[in-house]
Amino acid sequence: MSYYHHLNPYEREIILKSLVLGQSIRTIATQLGRSPATISRELRRNPCNGEYSPTRAELAHHKRRTRCHPAKSTNKKR
Repeated sequence: MSYYHHLNPYEREIILKSLVLGQSIRTIATQLGRSPATISRELRRNPCNGEYSPTRAELAHHKRRTRCHPAKSTNKKR
């Protein structure tokens, strides 16, 4: 069974630095041990004025996450 692991802030910084150096999506994916589709999806989902911003990408990730997974109630019903 395969489990999906979200990109972490460090990986997002590596993506930005690699893009600045002009590396391809495939090269970045190999560096991070991820699929090229993961990197492509990250860049497509998190544009900021035509540029990639790892800080804004992380904030957007948390915003999407809280919308899809609301906080669990602390009241336990028996």
